[in-house]
This record gives sequence, structure tokens and C-alpha cells, in this order.
Amino acid sequence: MILSSSTRMFASSNRRLLYQTKFALSTLSFASPKALDEILKTDMITGKTADEVSSLWMGYHADKEDTIGICCKGSQAKLVIERAAGHEFIVQPIFREDGFFNLVSQFQNPRYFLLCLLEDYQQNPSNANPLLTMSVFDDLHDSHGESRKRIICFS
Repeated sequence: MILSSSTRMFASSNRRLLYQTKFALSTLSFASPKALDEILKTDMITGKTADEVSSLWMGYHADKEDTIGICCKGSQAKLVIERAAGHEFIVQPIFREDGFFNLVSQFQNPRYFLLCLLEDYQQNPSNANPLLTMSVFDDLHDSHGESRKRIICFS
């Protein structure tokens, strides 16, 4: 495989960044993670089909400006959580027309992801503000075969 010079530079700089932060990993703070029953009244969905619950979930998030609701197969959510538990910190490049920037993704048990700019994290890990959070709710996996994801964007 032939890599462009910008891709080689990206890979090299990321290895160096990961090495520099490897022993200084600190936890990002998540102000108020919510449980599924704080968002969706789980006692009211008893007897509803997976499609009906999905419709409620998507309807609740439809008018929210900074929050996205996603429905997925329960097995997908469980796999995401299992993989994240083994890799609590990941640097993710975000490519755009004029280059790229890096996000640090931190997984916090039992089901929360926080993403912030790598530069902010390197300056002060405990003070880096998340740009977005993602919560994975697999509570309905057994009863409905589906899971819910909620993404909150901060401005």
C-alpha cells in the first residue's frame, strides 16, 4: 500500500502524540450522565413493540437542537461497549478539505463516551471541555432487541 506524505505525517505525529500522553491520561468530566429511565419512561413502554419504542425515542429527540437520538440493534451496542472497555482512550482524526484535526475519545463505564479536541486535552486533561458526549443504552436489548444512543453536542 502506498501512503501519501500527508498520511505518513499524520500517522507519525499521532504516534508521537499518543506516546506523549500515554502516561498522563486523565479523566474528562461528564457533568450529569443520565440513565435511560430518566429520558424515557421505561414503565410506559411495557407491551410496546420495538418499532413503537423507536418511534417514541426518535420523536422525543426530533425537536432537540443539540441532541441526537439513534436506534440500533442491541447486539451492535453491546459490541461497541465491549470494544470500548478495552480501549478507553482513542485519538480520532477528523479529515476536512484543508487538513485535519484530532479528537480524543474517552470511554467511561458503564456506557458513556466523551470527545474533546486533542489540543485541549494535551494542555490540561482535567480541564478539557467535551465537544460532545454519547451515551449507549442497552437496557432494552433483552426485551426489545434494540438499543438507544444519545449524542449531546456542546457549543
